[in-house]
Amino acid sequence: MIDGYLTPTGEELATRGTRLVAAIVDGVIIMLIIVPLVILLAMIGLDLGEGLLANVVSTIFGIVAFSLVHGLLLISRGQTIGKMLFGIQIVDQESGKLLPPVRVLVIRYFWMMPLSVLTWFVPVLGTLVGLAGLVDALMIFNTDRLCLHDRLAKSKVVLFTQNRGKLDS
Repeated sequence: MIDGYLTPTGEELATRGTRLVAAIVDGVIIMLIIVPLVILLAMIGLDLGEGLLANVVSTIFGIVAFSLVHGLLLISRGQTIGKMLFGIQIVDQESGKLLPPVRVLVIRYFWMMPLSVLTWFVPVLGTLVGLAGLVDALMIFNTDRLCLHDRLAKSKVVLFTQNRGKLDS
């Protein structure tokens, strides 16, 4: 499918290291939003404690924070803040165009959410969900550099190009 660093459409794939560092930057940004928010809630007396309520609220905070910070950028540019900093973007595997919102947000980023929700009720599944996340990340070492979430969303991460077309939803 991919010969060396170029895709069949001639685009250069993002390096594994660049993708990793961009993902770390994105995670730190979200943590810088969520952690102070949880501390603030505790300071005003809304202690979430542990259990189902804490899981639900923290999951909602995470989804909302990610969507507010990165959602519009992903839809309009195929980038998160980390990807912008490192000059890479997410595009369709075949056409090289930007992905529709459902594919880039729901399928590519939130695909593990239903599995994570199951762990609230069946905690032993947490190990399997963690293993799925590990398999997802390790798949980047394939020659095509596609993680599981890339395969599910039919996406690839390439060097940034201004004014890409968009796929129809």
